[in-house]
Amino acid sequence: CAELPHTIAYEAEDDAGIWHATTYSEYGELVERAALGLRDLGIGEGDCVAIFGDTVPEWSILNLGAQAAGAHISGIYQTSTAEQAVYIIHDSSAKICCVDTPERLEILLSRRDELPHVTTYIYWGDALPDDDAVVSYEQVLASGEKIKQTSPDSYGEMVAAISPEAYAVLVYTSGTTGMPKGVILTHGNCMANVHKLNEHGIYHAEDSLIAFLPMSHVAEYLTWVGRVMGGLTAYFCPDFSKIGKTILEKQPTILVAVPRVYEKVYQKIISSVENSSEKKKKIFNWAWGVGAAASKYTVESKSLPLGLAIKHRIADKLVLSKVRAQLGGKVRMCVTAAAPMDSEIMSFFWAFGLPMLEAYGLSETCGASHINVMGAVKIGTVGRVLNGIDCRIAEDGEVLMRGDSIFKGYLNKPEATSEAINAEGWFQTGDIGEIDEDGFLRITDRKKNLIITAGGKNVAPNNSELLIKREPLVSQVVVLGDRKPYLIALITLATDVAKAEGLGDHEIHERLQAAIDRANAQLAKYERVQKYHLLDEEFTVESGEMTPTMKIKRNVVANNHADVVERLYGEVKNPA
Repeated sequence: CAELPHTIAYEAEDDAGIWHATTYSEYGELVERAALGLRDLGIGEGDCVAIFGDTVPEWSILNLGAQAAGAHISGIYQTSTAEQAVYIIHDSSAKICCVDTPERLEILLSRRDELPHVTTYIYWGDALPDDDAVVSYEQVLASGEKIKQTSPDSYGEMVAAISPEAYAVLVYTSGTTGMPKGVILTHGNCMANVHKLNEHGIYHAEDSLIAFLPMSHVAEYLTWVGRVMGGLTAYFCPDFSKIGKTILEKQPTILVAVPRVYEKVYQKIISSVENSSEKKKKIFNWAWGVGAAASKYTVESKSLPLGLAIKHRIADKLVLSKVRAQLGGKVRMCVTAAAPMDSEIMSFFWAFGLPMLEAYGLSETCGASHINVMGAVKIGTVGRVLNGIDCRIAEDGEVLMRGDSIFKGYLNKPEATSEAINAEGWFQTGDIGEIDEDGFLRITDRKKNLIITAGGKNVAPNNSELLIKREPLVSQVVVLGDRKPYLIALITLATDVAKAEGLGDHEIHERLQAAIDRANAQLAKYERVQKYHLLDEEFTVESGEMTPTMKIKRNVVANNHADVVERLYGEVKNPA
């Protein structure tokens, strides 16, 4: 912060829609005051501070403040149920809980008897309740300011005492199966990860990003660490519905998002084109073709041949630049991670001058372990392994890793740690993959997702799902068929696309069946989807069918729709 005093660290929008900027100098002062205020509340080395709130500046300030005071933090997803929130606070032995809304505060206060180790609740919402255990965020900062005035060296001494081996953060897995596990990441883990990414020059000093993913997820958390270390600017957007508006208004240079966000952008653009005149469709498709041809060179950082370059300038003026303008017009790079990304959608973004780099990692690898970087990209892979990490493929196809950014274990779960890290120190990721001759890793599916059909064939459903989702009408799809004679698909509809195109039920089912037929044509016979059902509602976090990072919980979906599954295996003919 001292090196970048006047650089904008972040901007946040108030209730009136006015954006307020905070410099790195001001950010550093807020963190110092928070750290000293937390120390005044009894937080010290080895303690835990839990944070239950949206992705806003207060989250990041309290996080850094807690760490500067010698503590570590445990983040709680905004969408967590009362049971999940209480479980994480209890499991992490949090001494202080930081909360942002009256509803979340009430959840914790109503269950405080189950959390005897919590001494204080820090609240940064409106209307501070009359409760001795609750203090406001402003009171913490004011307390810190008083200590700063009387003991100006305290903060520096606290920070200097932090060890690289000390816990920095407990990242609780999003729990696609069972209750979440606390992944222990040290300061050394986090710094190693960011330094590895910086070796590839991922960020530029003038870059800016939108902060909207949950801070409790490793992808957003480590992206935030990288932003702060690189002196980048963040625009906080805690309301997911305002992402599009914020991107247009603030014009970030980098987008970091999960595939679901990019899929929505792709569906919206394709649907808009389908709804346009034949002339506009023809021009769009011509420009797309030119962009696709040009991207074969840009993917490898090569110059375009003269003839193609001339065509590309025309295509860019007519169409390509207008698509980029829908994402603010200044995006130089899109990064996708946390779930598989369809290579066709990635190629689409590249064709329109939006380089998309797929990365791979888990909470246990402290974020990215692999990434495609400019000049070393293979679409359909998650890139090469970062320096300092060893990666190999086990005999059964599982991806194994070890290195200085790999986690130390699961909190309070020695058996789970032993199952995850073998005797030779290899972390067993649970993902199936292959490494090509150039060192690029391709992830096939999660090991636990593999379907074994009644005929004994092993099927990775992810491949079928990605192919089916190329149809813009498909919002989500889950392929099932374990121990069954054939595969089926549960599909949710992109209702905005269907509505924009004015489609009726019959037309929708025709399009969906055509999408499945196209997918099946690219699959082995035993991988093909034989029947499908269009569900009435999308899978959501609230329904328990998705994690907070928008991964589908396959077992929950199967259980919730058991009657539909049973019916599909009893039918002779697919619905149309």
